[in-house]
Amino acid sequence: MPTVAHRACRLSAWGLIVVLAGGCANIPPMPWDEPDVVPGIVPPGERVAELRKLRADAGRASAEHKELVVAGLAEQIVQETDASLRAEIVRTLAVYPTDQSKRILRHALEDVDRHVRIAACEAWGKIPHPEAVSLLGETLQADTDIDVRLAAAKALGRTRDSQAAAALAPALADADPAMQYRATLSLRQVTGKNFGTIAAWRQYLHQANTPESRPAAVADRPWDAY
Repeated sequence: MPTVAHRACRLSAWGLIVVLAGGCANIPPMPWDEPDVVPGIVPPGERVAELRKLRADAGRASAEHKELVVAGLAEQIVQETDASLRAEIVRTLAVYPTDQSKRILRHALEDVDRHVRIAACEAWGKIPHPEAVSLLGETLQADTDIDVRLAAAKALGRTRDSQAAAALAPALADADPAMQYRATLSLRQVTGKNFGTIAAWRQYLHQANTPESRPAAVADRPWDAY
């Protein structure tokens, strides 16, 4: 059986023969020197870099250019099997808020991969759209993954929409302390208040949602109020 020393000698001999035969410049490439690139396929790292550049350039893009970007991303996300890349596409669509991108982001909330759904929650937290609160509220109650639900609760706070307070109410009743705590942080963002305890927040939301605590509509006010 050849020893390590014997194998080393053979390798050294091979190198010497190659150098003597043609010089260092003519040494044939070894298999491990070949780049790991498939012709016609962009490596995932390059695709991520491209998507991040699109996000960085979004603020300077014209409306027409945004539509073109979204159209291209719409084709990519349908064909993409890599969940991490789908999540990157979702993050990019968040800064290109066109009608088409919003349709894609709605579907992203139902993606089979939780990381994509988390990215979709984060996206809706950044988009000033009336539908954001209702979509995040539905995800908060319906999704089966705790991390996705936590992302929805966090995104509701980032909307800074007062309507998000009611959507966060179910999170206060959740059995998971992390969800309860996340709900209080988001409630502080959307209400500008800080009641401290879970019980105090529940009481506040209960009072805010009772008819007696809300101002009467004009049609409901008695005539002697004018």
